[in-house]
Amino acid sequence: MNNNKKLKQYELKILDKIVEICNKHNLKYYLAFGSALGAIRHSGFIPWDDDIDIQMPLDDLIKFKEICKKELSSEFYVQDKLTDKYYYNYWTKIGLENTTWMPKARLVNCKYGICVDIFPIFKSKDTEEDKKRIEKYTKVMLRTTAKYYVINNKEYSFGKRLVHRLIPRFINNMMHRYALNKLNIKGNDYDSLVVTSMDNNRNIYFKKDIIIGNKKLEFEKRKLFVPNDIDAYLKVFYGDYMKLPPKNKRYGHDTGNDIIYDFDKSYKEYMEE
Repeated sequence: MNNNKKLKQYELKILDKIVEICNKHNLKYYLAFGSALGAIRHSGFIPWDDDIDIQMPLDDLIKFKEICKKELSSEFYVQDKLTDKYYYNYWTKIGLENTTWMPKARLVNCKYGICVDIFPIFKSKDTEEDKKRIEKYTKVMLRTTAKYYVINNKEYSFGKRLVHRLIPRFINNMMHRYALNKLNIKGNDYDSLVVTSMDNNRNIYFKKDIIIGNKKLEFEKRKLFVPNDIDAYLKVFYGDYMKLPPKNKRYGHDTGNDIIYDFDKSYKEYMEE
């Protein structure tokens, strides 16, 4: 079995556990980005892709992480800014312990197991005031999350790295929690859902009916929730999404043999080496 196929099997194991918890506790989830595209175009993974992305309204994601503390076995881990000191992405990961998916040129020593990404989506009213709230506090969320990545990345200016170094971790985390609290609108009194783009950290506003609904598509022989108006959703990110990209653009994350995969050895052992 080649690495790509085995990697997908491990990721599906994680996905099944996430879906099981969401279904049990009536939490909303939707396939996102390339996984949503894979569902409609390939009924599963994009053949050359090698990860799974899902998204959840922030209030459901917060509940999900609390439930995981009680119901997720030690085989899995939850990774976000507040559970892993050095983690530097704004989204949550559910990973498998005793596995490795690690960039060889890693800049920070966070957890690097095989994982599935869960992206928060933020509720917003269609007012200028509420848009300002979203823009302000997503910036705080992103900046506080990036602390150790910026410190260890010499591509950033000395001044920017120094600012992150001088802010104590407890203040950084306090600012991060405060931002998430300001972004966490509960209930159904909202008009839009906001997705933060991975590519440029730009906030994209969708009418809530584009995402919220009960539409399911097949994904690797599973029926999973996707954005309700998946056509409108995918056109924002991919344009003519049913058209295959040229062969030289068909690649996953490991484009230059720069990722360490190990299905039986923990990332911790690689760090010790």
